[in-house]
Amino acid sequence: LLRFDEDNVHAQCNHCNDPFYGLKGNVAEYEKNLRVRIGDERVDRLFQPKVIKKWTVDELKEIIDIYKSKKRELDEKD
Repeated sequence: LLRFDEDNVHAQCNHCNDPFYGLKGNVAEYEKNLRVRIGDERVDRLFQPKVIKKWTVDELKEIIDIYKSKKRELDEKD
């Protein structure tokens, strides 16, 4: 269920993420810094075995509405 999990959205530099010439995700350093940023409990939840979820159309529409609302809130702050 990580696809729409906001704890799973953190940027890395191109060098760290480059699968051919870079550090291929630099996973150990990424995890260490993520633990500082969001805490051990939330990181451990991200690394649990993955569950395959079949989303319904209504669930996806709800997710779209949630993020449209969040975007509007951010736009209003600017």
